[in-house]
Amino acid sequence: MLSSFSSLRLDNYVYTVESFRQAKDLLKDNGSMFVAFDSGKSLVTIRQFATLTRALGTAPKALFTGYDVFGVVFIYGKAQSAQIPTMEDLTPALIKSVAAVPVTTDAWPFVYLPFRTIPIWILVALVVVWICMKKMIRNTIGFGVLRDWKNAHFFLLGAGFLLLETNAISKLSLLFGSTWVVNAVVISAFLIMALAANMIVAQVTISKRVSYACLAIAIAGSSIIPYGRFTSSPTAAVVAGLLIASPVFFSGLIFSSSFRDVVSPAGTLGVNMLGAVLGGLLENLTMIGGTTVVSILALLIYVGSAIALNKAGETSSYVISGYAVDHT
Repeated sequence: MLSSFSSLRLDNYVYTVESFRQAKDLLKDNGSMFVAFDSGKSLVTIRQFATLTRALGTAPKALFTGYDVFGVVFIYGKAQSAQIPTMEDLTPALIKSVAAVPVTTDAWPFVYLPFRTIPIWILVALVVVWICMKKMIRNTIGFGVLRDWKNAHFFLLGAGFLLLETNAISKLSLLFGSTWVVNAVVISAFLIMALAANMIVAQVTISKRVSYACLAIAIAGSSIIPYGRFTSSPTAAVVAGLLIASPVFFSGLIFSSSFRDVVSPAGTLGVNMLGAVLGGLLENLTMIGGTTVVSILALLIYVGSAIALNKAGETSSYVISGYAVDHT
């Protein structure tokens, strides 16, 4: 089962270093842990063995059971010394192969990817979407609009927003799995933050420099919060959702403050939503660099939007639908 908003499968976070360490901590002194996986003599089996070795501090025993055609069982603890001659011992061969694959962690939980890469079938889909977006831009507003600093500012705000949203869904899948619950929590939290920002901007004038500084701090903070420490209770869902959506509040302050000054609201929203398409495409970089790298990319995109805003203020004019407009 794949999430409709991220690249994760439902079971990805079950088979990470952090998850196996928690399982180990639950064992009594004479306890044993068994991990059964229908992966056979494949790259997934090597990754499971490498991840377990990293988590447990020692190599488990790996047996090829033959059950379910390609069954493999990893054994750790007291039962590891048991001799089962009817099953093939894969341990020696796996020990020699563990360096060949990256282990899965909460930051990079992609059990089924062979390496840190974007699968070719996803790349094809991304290219198709990108080509369609370029054609739509060419046939409607034209690329000249995006060369203007003011519009570039809103384009990057859109890209940063959706990148934060999809990354948040990936992270909170750690608590609830890749299900509709995560989508509901994240989207609700983002909408609440955006609404709160709009209400504040409608009443008072907010410094964009202060908002950008707080935005950078919020992105950095949300990227290092150990979401695995939260329980799956309703209260934890609310707290985790608000924490991970906190950058949206400050980006909302920036967007709403900037949006008050535009001449063509419809055109500006269109540019902003085109940027959101780019942000959604960039989320797939999670499969290469993990969730931390995507947070860094979001921060860089917002830095770019701040630079574009500053340049727009220096030129005091911008382009709407191909026409230069004096900003007075």
